[in-house]
Amino acid sequence: KLIEDENPLENMLDILTYNNKLKEINPSEYDKYLRINKNTSFGYTLNYTKQLIPYLNNFEHNDAKLAVDETRFNYLIRINDLLKESNIPLLLVKTPYYIDEVDYQMFNTIWEYAQDNSIDAIDFNKISNEIGFDYNSDCDYWHTNVTGSMKVTNYLAKFIKNEYEIKPINSNYDQAYLDLYAKSLYAIFSRTYDINKLLEYMKQYDVTVLIDYNKKSAIYMDQSLYELLTSFGLDFSLTKQNIIYTNEEISNVNEVRVNINNHKYEFIDENLWIDDKWIDTQGSSLRFVVIDNGTGYPVDNFEIEFLDQIYVNRK
Repeated sequence: KLIEDENPLENMLDILTYNNKLKEINPSEYDKYLRINKNTSFGYTLNYTKQLIPYLNNFEHNDAKLAVDETRFNYLIRINDLLKESNIPLLLVKTPYYIDEVDYQMFNTIWEYAQDNSIDAIDFNKISNEIGFDYNSDCDYWHTNVTGSMKVTNYLAKFIKNEYEIKPINSNYDQAYLDLYAKSLYAIFSRTYDINKLLEYMKQYDVTVLIDYNKKSAIYMDQSLYELLTSFGLDFSLTKQNIIYTNEEISNVNEVRVNINNHKYEFIDENLWIDDKWIDTQGSSLRFVVIDNGTGYPVDNFEIEFLDQIYVNRK
């Protein structure tokens, strides 16, 4: 039974859950629902709800072993033998997922073979704590999302670089890496509508945040959000404030004019300009522009609307 007090089949097939709702709402409303609730996966996934979580990886000290499918195991042995003939190292990698006890014990059999044959092996289910992998937010049942894949690939890239001394042969590698990192940050920020999560990301990643505060109406928020926003230097007793926030360094400025990696950003009379091109005009009291420090590319541009609840509005 997947979830208490829920029909597992309805939980896995969206159409059963939302069939009646689909008849009631028009397409624009449904589009807004999908946009707000979209997770950070690159593709579509089964609709596993949060009730299935928290997932606890309780098998870290389980040394029991189960037999692996004979045909597949023989392929592993043959692949390793062929690679040895050409003096090519083999690296076995298992990415993190909601592993069960049976799978865990079968992988123990594979890892034992790897150890006996001096094969490098990385089981991310065993080192999830080491890389800060959170099963509640970095993956769905089977796959990592954007935040999870960044943690996994970062560890894997460092391992390969250190253990095999592989050097990039493409002169454009460094820039391509920075571009890909910026795209990953864009995917993380642009698909997140929880303001608390967004503020956490601003502290976690190497970004510069431009903040434009122009009080236009009454502001309501809970104490935890108030404390989080003020940690960025915001003073809600003021009616106007401009802040540049980078790696927990706060600069209060009269006007935002900053160059990041040869890209120019300006706030002029509540208008955002990037590289001398007008982008948009601020419509609410509080705007955030998030910039990747490695490339100077904007990875997010949103406003907060303080209404009956907090809304993140992207133009």
